[in-house]
Amino acid sequence: MNRKGQPLFGPMNYRLMLLGLVLLVVGNVLMIGKEDIYSTTKITVAPVVIFIGYVVELVAILYRPASKKTQA
Repeated sequence: MNRKGQPLFGPMNYRLMLLGLVLLVVGNVLMIGKEDIYSTTKITVAPVVIFIGYVVELVAILYRPASKKTQA
């Protein structure tokens, strides 16, 4: 929790983290297998999906929703 007693991450952060985790799992599943190790899926698609997953995870950690201005 931060100073104001609010959680550090909001619901959108957790959704993005879950999406990043799913992308990482999908990328690793695409890389699994012993036959045809030089296929386009294993050499190109899977690493790109994994990279996108890491980028989404980074965005999920750094994402901060716009603060709502309250009038006092």
